[in-house]
Amino acid sequence: MTGDLGTANTWLAIIALVSLAEFLMIIGASVMAWRLYSKVTSTVEQIEQRHIVPLAANVNVLIAEVREVTAKVKHAEESVRGVMTSVEDKAKVVAAIAQRGWPVLGAVRAVNAAVRAFAHAGRSEARPAPPRLPSTPHRPWRTV
Repeated sequence: MTGDLGTANTWLAIIALVSLAEFLMIIGASVMAWRLYSKVTSTVEQIEQRHIVPLAANVNVLIAEVREVTAKVKHAEESVRGVMTSVEDKAKVVAAIAQRGWPVLGAVRAVNAAVRAFAHAGRSEARPAPPRLPSTPHRPWRTV
């Protein structure tokens, strides 16, 4: 080997310059990325303020209305259930009364019919005949 380090120093200088250029490109790319990040963040915040916040407010109002309607429906259902329960209870009572009281009712009706029959036994009333409609010639329906 020779003692001349000129070519080695030249190559080392070229490598140092290329490394410096790469470092500057990385710094430039980082600055551009930071600026792009800032723009994207501000754009997202603007979109959120213009569109998402009013939409979220409308959705919250809608959810509140749905909750109100649901509460009203639940209250109505509970009222209907209470009424149905009381109707069922009353129907059971009426059924029990009817089951035990139908012979008495039948006897009362029989006595009533007998009293009417004996009360009208001497008289015979002729009932008037129902009025007759005027006669028309027979024609099929909807014929001209």
